[in-house]
This record gives sequence, structure tokens and C-alpha cells, in this order.
Amino acid sequence: MKTLEIDFPSRVTIAMTIDQGDALQGGSGRPVHFDFIWGIGLNGLTDFELALSRKAAGDSLTLAVRPETVHGVFEHLASHVASLCRPDQDVRLTAWIEKIEPVGNRDVVRAIAGLKEGSCGCGGDGGCGCH
Repeated sequence: MKTLEIDFPSRVTIAMTIDQGDALQGGSGRPVHFDFIWGIGLNGLTDFELALSRKAAGDSLTLAVRPETVHGVFEHLASHVASLCRPDQDVRLTAWIEKIEPVGNRDVVRAIAGLKEGSCGCGGDGGCGCH
């Protein structure tokens, strides 16, 4: 059986943490969990989504994020990681891919419609409270 990789359309569940050194300087060491439908951003793929491309469940990636680039890197997903970022210093974030699931057209359409209304792109089932 082939391992499912992130591709469109996929619902991706992420656990993200701040680097331990940054956590000691005032950040939270607890992971932030969120899910989203990969590839539906209104401006195309985010830098974060591009970095996740073709990765599988269990994979991870580390990003160095500057305060002024949070929205550029994450775009519609920035609200999920805002609690990890610092307004006055760069941070290193590690994202673990917990789960990847294929999604149907209906979920994709709902998620895109939600983005136009200001939601996060979870498609309504993410438990994030944006609906």
C-alpha cells in the first residue's frame, strides 16, 4: 500500500511547536494542533503549504519565521500559529504532519467559500471555532 502524501485535495492535520530555546524566552512549549485543506488559499499555495508538498504523515519540517513574515508564510493559516510567534523576534517552528486524508469536492468548495468569509480553510470540520 502506497503511503499517502500531501497533494490536492488533502486534509492535513498538523502539530506545531516553537523551538525549545524560543519557548524558554517566553513562548509556549505546548504544540498547537490544527487541520486545513491543502492548496485552497485564495492567493495560491502558501510558503508553508509549498514546504509541506509531497510529505507524508509522520514527516516534519522546521521553519525560521520573522515577525514581519508570519502572514506571508502562512496567509489564511496564520491565526493557527499566531500564539507561537513573537512580535519582537524570529522564532523556529517545527510542524509535524499527524494525519493526511483525501477530501471530497464538497469539502473543498465549503472551505474555499469559508476563506472568502474570513475562516481559516478547515472546511468546517476542523474544530477550530471559525464557523
